[in-house]
Formats: sequence, C-alpha cells, structure tokens
Amino acid sequence: MAPPRKKSQVKSHLYKWEGTDKKGARLSGETRATDVNMVKADLRRQGG
Repeated sequence: MAPPRKKSQVKSHLYKWEGTDKKGARLSGETRATDVNMVKADLRRQGG
C-alpha cells in the first residue's frame, strides 16, 4: 500500500487594491488570494 500523500499547501498572498466604484467614489483595501486574477474576479463579483 502506498503512503498517504501530503496535502499540497496553497500559498496565498495579501494584495492591496485601489479603485473607484460606479459612482466615482475612491475605494481601497486588502484582499488575500492565491494570485492577482483571483483578486480581480472577487472584486468584479462584489460589484460597486
């Protein structure tokens, strides 16, 4: 029987972002994700 596999560790990073909402108000914040594309998708999902 083969030994059990170790769970792969997914490293997440803290990304700082700045932007504007649909009304033009400036927003900024921090998001933890594995890559920048995940951050962009999350912010798009949140809307504004």
